[in-house]
Amino acid sequence: GGRNTGGWGAFSMCTNCYRKHASKAIQSKSASETQAGILVGDKGPKVRDKLTVSTYCKRVLVLLRPLAGATCFALVAVCVTQVLSVYLPKAQGDLINSLVVEDAESFDRDVVVFGSLIVGVIVFSAITSTSVTIMYTKLYTNAAQTLFAALMSQDIAFYDNAMTGQLTSRLTNDLSQATFPIPTMVNSLLANTVMLVVGTFVCVTTSWRLTLLSFTFLSPVAYITGTYTRWASTIQASQWTYISDAQGCATQALGNVRTVRSHCASDIELEAYAGHMQKSMKIGIKNAW
Repeated sequence: GGRNTGGWGAFSMCTNCYRKHASKAIQSKSASETQAGILVGDKGPKVRDKLTVSTYCKRVLVLLRPLAGATCFALVAVCVTQVLSVYLPKAQGDLINSLVVEDAESFDRDVVVFGSLIVGVIVFSAITSTSVTIMYTKLYTNAAQTLFAALMSQDIAFYDNAMTGQLTSRLTNDLSQATFPIPTMVNSLLANTVMLVVGTFVCVTTSWRLTLLSFTFLSPVAYITGTYTRWASTIQASQWTYISDAQGCATQALGNVRTVRSHCASDIELEAYAGHMQKSMKIGIKNAW
């Protein structure tokens, strides 16, 4: 609460009451301003664009633009690795067929092809892992520098509305979570796309009837996966928000530890920190199920 400490209508207000009042003020405004969140300028709350899958992909392309060379090399390595991996079972099947029919010439040729594919998969898998790691390291460094420059160029009202721990959490936890899906997209999304195309071609050339039968199971799996992904993204966003609040609470307490000790408020700070972490833990357990 606030109390008159200086006379002539001067009141002091604690940080929690100020945030509560600012939160209610933001909620009472129009719908276009209710998503202010942490983005606050000297002229008031800033409208935050809704982050969708397409928006995230566009931002990823912008971040990868300075790393075009490393990104293209990683994509090529992933494609080659997946093509060889998908064709490997067919080469193994041809090798077994040659052994069954006792065709020595075909068997020798299939052994050479199968061995070459194994060596190619091993070599290109190592190249893929190295190139993706290098790309992610450069991407994280560039994104961290860009984010820090953006934090340093905000209006003064932005720093008044945010805790120091929240800002440092943006540079550590949130940045890691924002950039972590990018190598996953390169390894999983592109690899699975190549595997689907090449695998479909191999399956159709082997038996088109069995291929059509297998496609009947893809529609429900794709629908269930999409539904779970949308639900899990909301849950994880809430979990990392509580972790950010806990880090902000800890940073404020440690930065003002003399004041906390002099007012015997250690238990209050511990309770506040534990409250945020307990909420994050409950959401994490819910997401595990």
